[in-house]
Amino acid sequence: VKMAASARESESSSVDLGFVEETESWRLLSRFFPSKVGGRPAWLDLESVPTAPELSCGVCGKPTVFLLQVYSPRTEQATCFHRTVFVFCCKEPSCHTRNNGACFRVYRSQLPRENNFYDFDPPDEDSPPTEGVDETLSPLCYVCGCGGGKACARCHQ
Repeated sequence: VKMAASARESESSSVDLGFVEETESWRLLSRFFPSKVGGRPAWLDLESVPTAPELSCGVCGKPTVFLLQVYSPRTEQATCFHRTVFVFCCKEPSCHTRNNGACFRVYRSQLPRENNFYDFDPPDEDSPPTEGVDETLSPLCYVCGCGGGKACARCHQ
């Protein structure tokens, strides 16, 4: 069914379509600015990570789980040369109701090209990194990768 023509059709727009595929785990590190589904988030800003209360479901209050992240840079704007959108959702089916997005949490993180975390020039994406770079400046939960204000009772890290 063709929809009626509108003024919006005359504007130029583009759609980027992505597909999920398996890759080597090193390609999912923050320094490679990945788009990914599942697992643990690869945070862009390594100091401003959402905490557990910020990631709780707006319906039931339980913790949400990481669903996906999309790297969507805006190179024409200096403040968001690097930009990633993170999506979290509640695991409780009863929280997912029609026309209600309260069970989702969506965060945008952006950085200028020159920042405290990443080199000005992009990394080599054809071979694994040889040097170890600490990509966790904020305390993160080992299980979910989200911000955590507590330490392990055993090792205190």
